[in-house]
Amino acid sequence: MAACHVRRRFRVIQQILTLIGLLASSALVLGQLSTSPIPDRDAFVAEVRARLRTDEELQSRYTYSEKRQQIRVSKLGKVQLGQTRLFQVYPSPEPGQTYRRLMAVDGVPLNPDVLKARDEARQKSLVDQAAIRARETPRERMRRERKEADARQEQQETVDDVFRVYEIDLVGRETVDGYQSVVATLEPRPNVSTRSTVGKYFSKFRGRAWVSEHDHQVVKVEMEAVENLLVGWGILGRVHKGSRMLVERRKINDEVWLPARVTFEVVGRSLLVRKFSVRAVTEFSVQKVRRGHV
Repeated sequence: MAACHVRRRFRVIQQILTLIGLLASSALVLGQLSTSPIPDRDAFVAEVRARLRTDEELQSRYTYSEKRQQIRVSKLGKVQLGQTRLFQVYPSPEPGQTYRRLMAVDGVPLNPDVLKARDEARQKSLVDQAAIRARETPRERMRRERKEADARQEQQETVDDVFRVYEIDLVGRETVDGYQSVVATLEPRPNVSTRSTVGKYFSKFRGRAWVSEHDHQVVKVEMEAVENLLVGWGILGRVHKGSRMLVERRKINDEVWLPARVTFEVVGRSLLVRKFSVRAVTEFSVQKVRRGHV
């Protein structure tokens, strides 16, 4: 029973940090604003939405590495940095089917026998799933397709909520990583109704984005919590006002912008009494380009 509680607490804190990451990724879409005169704002925003693709969708076209610092939560609710893990990521267009192949822990490569066993287990799982799909009834296929459609709809509603929540203002120019960039602020509007699962949290963050003036893509975005985020009515945990995140992006093959680094600086409290402060970094590096057209 104690182990169950530990896993639950770990999931709660991970969900908080994942939420912050989703907010950062969603905020990236707001950076696609140019300094050219805009004759009609509504028409311009509609055009941006029509061309919009999230980082998650873009990453699905590539095989990439992901180096992530883990967050650990003890049975007493102590939050601290754990192992640094290196993954090879093989995205799948199907929800839940992306293969994150663990390659090393704290710089030590995984045992080749362990890696081989995991690869074989992954391959067997794919074969089993293909066999199940081949035997599925029309009703089962309809249920699966509806679930996939719901996931796509949730993603779209999250993007729509970003545009509902934030007021965008262009405030100047700066050079970032050699790119002449327009600086945009993202201020939450008060009392905005949202539709997505995470959209209700957007109003608790403000942001700033640096946008390449040449191709209207985000080079960097910062987000900061302007209110505390409560989990389980604040009993299970909370992320405090002032927690920050930074997403940095890199242009690959002079054709597509992808995330390069995500940094969390999070302060909060778990289980009412346990204060925590962590800084975690996730780094991405494309290994194999051209997984389809971008």
